Amino acid sequence: MKDLRIIKFGLVLILVLGLAPLILAQENKKEEVTKKTTAKEISGQVSGMSSSLISILYGQDKKTSYEMALTINKDTKVEHKKSLKEIQPGDTVLVKYEETTETYKVEDAKGQKKEVTRRLGRLVKAVVFLKAAPKELQSFEEK
Repeated sequence: MKDLRIIKFGLVLILVLGLAPLILAQENKKEEVTKKTTAKEISGQVSGMSSSLISILYGQDKKTSYEMALTINKDTKVEHKKSLKEIQPGDTVLVKYEETTETYKVEDAKGQKKEVTRRLGRLVKAVVFLKAAPKELQSFEEK
């Protein structure tokens, strides 16, 4: 009889703990979701590339380097070069991209609504080659 009570208590505990996230999610309902796509540009040095990403080093101060990774695809246009394969790390480029965000209001535990913006992605539309990497950087990479 005692074992049966322990099992029942365990099942009730599992049920309560399993439903807790669902109850909390109901409290944080998203209302009026608005998606927005904005055209943007960034220039800097290419710090890395793959078949689906390009990484741009766009700023640096004494302690921090600022880098952004952007998604590229087969529709990405290239200007002043024949293809993306010709662009190397260290080259200076201008990247034209679209940033997609969604904005919605969330009610917090106190019943106050606050606006939340979440970035969904950055898709590169065009990469404009501006300047080749400095000679010392090119020779270092070849070694």
